[in-house]
Amino acid sequence: MLLTAPNGQSVYFAQYGDGNDPGTSLGIPDELDNGNPGTGFEYCFTPESTADISSTGGTTVPAGIYGASNGSSFTDLLGTSL
Repeated sequence: MLLTAPNGQSVYFAQYGDGNDPGTSLGIPDELDNGNPGTGFEYCFTPESTADISSTGGTTVPAGIYGASNGSSFTDLLGTSL
């Protein structure tokens, strides 16, 4: 999961180095595939947080406040246009 500015600069919010599905979910999905929504959780991303959503482990990522992921930084977007 990443945010990319028009000039190509990016900040990663969730990044898995091997490209494989980490087996974790954001919120609690409805895995019955019956068209019903799951239960959503609230996630906030802020420069002040050092928590990496990519390294939470488990099957469901807890709701919370997270920072940029895996060495990425919000400063990568400084000076970019909206």
